[in-house]
Amino acid sequence: MVRLITDSAADFEPFELEQLNIACIPIKVMLGETEYEENVNLSKDQFFELLKETGASPKTSQPSPAILMEMYEDAKAAGEEALYITLAAALSGTYQSASMICEDADSELCHVLNSCNATGGQRLQLEYAARLRDEGKTAAEIMEAVKKIQSKIVLYACIDTLEYLYRGGRISQTVYKLGTMAQVKPIIRVAEDGSIEVPAKAIGMRKGMD
Repeated sequence: MVRLITDSAADFEPFELEQLNIACIPIKVMLGETEYEENVNLSKDQFFELLKETGASPKTSQPSPAILMEMYEDAKAAGEEALYITLAAALSGTYQSASMICEDADSELCHVLNSCNATGGQRLQLEYAARLRDEGKTAAEIMEAVKKIQSKIVLYACIDTLEYLYRGGRISQTVYKLGTMAQVKPIIRVAEDGSIEVPAKAIGMRKGMD
């Protein structure tokens, strides 16, 4: 049996994780002086409400290494394999940290796979992995199969506001003001290596979505 693990960047709701039998390590989010954990004491709706209320720029940190080590040790004690499918290595140090923890666990039953994606793209890989697990596939077989579909998953997003790009230091105040006045909507995508690209910009959300 393979125990599937992911982090909250995959955007599953808690009840969905339970249905799919996938363990999830929460990513930590700092808003002002307060630290939250996704899906533990911070829902998606609460996150956006706090953004408006506090005016703070959110900061994230990697999932707890201790939680992952405990999950690996539990699987090891049960004689089961554990496979952690992480947020893209190009976007976070989670994959590198998980790989080191796997080595520290000193077990051939521990595995880590870089999703090279995030949110819906990461989620699709977990759903596919869960189906393969239920068919009785090994961790190695699941990893090989998931890698084959990674290039077929293409994730695009149209950014409705430049506010958070500006607040996060991604763009200058001049670009923020001019872009907002012109209703510029950046279109981003996740490249094959997991990095973020801006292939186009549109004027207005409708054109951006088109």
